[in-house]
Amino acid sequence: MIEEYYPEKGYSSNCLTLTPESLEIKHQGHRYVLPFNTIADIQLTHIKLLFYYLAGGFTFTLSLMAVLGNLLAPLPGIFLVILGATLFFIGWRGKISLQISTTSNDYVFWFSGSYAPFLNFINLARHRIITYQSVESEPPESSNASPNFE
Repeated sequence: MIEEYYPEKGYSSNCLTLTPESLEIKHQGHRYVLPFNTIADIQLTHIKLLFYYLAGGFTFTLSLMAVLGNLLAPLPGIFLVILGATLFFIGWRGKISLQISTTSNDYVFWFSGSYAPFLNFINLARHRIITYQSVESEPPESSNASPNFE
């Protein structure tokens, strides 16, 4: 059963696909196919963008004080207040980081979008990876072996 997930609405170039044997990631024009037996760990974290967060906070606060204290003309001051508020919001909203460790490489993919539906998809991927790896690691049963009765 194939599952697809688009983490960013409106961007068809970024897509994650779960097939029965692999996780396929299309990210910024590149395609990565990661078989389940090579994936060691998969994590999803929500990271705040500290530079935008701090720059927006300082710009917003200082320009608002300058406008209210008549140290800056109203029109450029309001523009700086709006710019600071926008930067602060972008930093507060942050980005989603998908980190995948395989037996040979580590991959980090950055997405913007909603965290909760993405987390549901990653939990489904973890479940499939664990199921696939446990089924693959079971030793084959020999048809000639008979049980030992005591």
